[in-house]
Amino acid sequence: MERLPSPGDRVRVPFGFHKLEGEVLRTSDFGIGPLVTVAVEVDGADEPVRATYELDAVEVASAA
Repeated sequence: MERLPSPGDRVRVPFGFHKLEGEVLRTSDFGIGPLVTVAVEVDGADEPVRATYELDAVEVASAA
């Protein structure tokens, strides 16, 4: 991915040995580089798991 996604966009991110889809919650582009915080639906979890990824690890699934 070359540009920061917007909050609400659907993206695919690495999670263990899998790629899971989630919703972008927040993005930042300062300090150590562009970061994307995503709420990922994980089987068996009561709530979405929030994880932060470097921009290079994020793939667009669909735009909001």
